Amino acid sequence: MNKRIILTFFLLAGLLLSGCISGGSEEPSPTAAPTTTIAPTTLPPTTAPTVTVTPPIIYGNVTWQYYDDAVAQSVDENKHVYVYMWRQSCPYCDMMKDRTFKDPDVVAYLEENFAVVAVNVWSNDPISSKNPGLSGAYLGSAFEIPGAPSSGFIDPDGILIGPIPGYKDSEEFLLILEYVATDSYKSMTYQQFIDSK
Repeated sequence: MNKRIILTFFLLAGLLLSGCISGGSEEPSPTAAPTTTIAPTTLPPTTAPTVTVTPPIIYGNVTWQYYDDAVAQSVDENKHVYVYMWRQSCPYCDMMKDRTFKDPDVVAYLEENFAVVAVNVWSNDPISSKNPGLSGAYLGSAFEIPGAPSSGFIDPDGILIGPIPGYKDSEEFLLILEYVATDSYKSMTYQQFIDSK
């Protein structure tokens, strides 16, 4: 009898302590997938020490930016952020890099009309010094991408637009960029935009 009481006591104590040790909180972790249409750029910065941020990649001929710089440019110049979401060992990502992002017309249009960021959606390395919990994997989750490559946009107010999955050749990609840069997505479907051309 006493052994049962003692055993029950230790089991209950263990359960209570495990809730304390794990935090016992029902709040999502800062890296949980967002449930809002607002971009992760609007999350409050953490109080973590200085973080080493993943530098922009060399991908095609586009001059990719640090995430924080792209968001600042978006707000300052009232431009959308173009977010290219890629991963390693992805043949279609390589096609975007070797074809689409080397087309001089694509590079010029992108750099003139957008702040540009490329993120590895398999990486949990920080891409923002203002919010170290923000990673390529987090953005991929926020955009709910079905796979890589995918494209997405963030408007100057932090609203996510997209995702646009899959490889896009230069011609199709330029139409998508124009559709977003001209704010046509606010008044018509993409098909209506294409039909108006």
